[in-house]
Amino acid sequence: MKRTVIAGISAAVLLLAACGSSNHNAHPGSSSSSSAAVARPSMSGMDMGSGTPGSAAPKLSISGAAAHNAADVTFVQMMTPHHSQAIDMANKEVIDGSNAQVKALAKKIMAAQSPEINQMNGWMKAWGIAPAGHQGNGSMGSMSGMMSDADMATFQKAKGAQLDRMFLEMMITHHEGAVTMGKTELVSGSNTEAKALAQSIITGQTKEIATMQQLLAGL
Repeated sequence: MKRTVIAGISAAVLLLAACGSSNHNAHPGSSSSSSAAVARPSMSGMDMGSGTPGSAAPKLSISGAAAHNAADVTFVQMMTPHHSQAIDMANKEVIDGSNAQVKALAKKIMAAQSPEINQMNGWMKAWGIAPAGHQGNGSMGSMSGMMSDADMATFQKAKGAQLDRMFLEMMITHHEGAVTMGKTELVSGSNTEAKALAQSIITGQTKEIATMQQLLAGL
């Protein structure tokens, strides 16, 4: 009888031990597996959340041609009417001037600045801003070298040698204003294409200023 009880107790102990061992082995594995299964998507989600804005920003941002700051806008809005006035002056010289070299320079100015106006108009359209037009011919004069309405009225009445001289004198001032505006854009602008145009204007118009000074001295 005792043997039977002892045997039964031993069997029960062994059974409990086996079950306990089985449950203990299963718990860490299932708990770890379950924990990992929960943590991994959660961490993945956090990584996606923190990483997505950084990685997606370049794809969602506007193109390099359209990326700009306030200085770029000011540069383009001012330089466009500035160029337009230069073309008006150059066209007048081509029609009514008398010096062949001055007239040739006027044609060169028109050929250089007309495409630049088209380029800047394209940027303004891409940036969603309105062109400045011809407004401010007088108001921007002191800062940009723009001629006032009175200056332009006097200029339009001139012809021949008088016009040649006036054209050179006024265009030197006009170019100096453009160079100043270009230097401001290089310092404060952010758009790479606008800054490249600014540098081109500085380089080209600085050379033209020297040419005009020589021509003026020879009149």
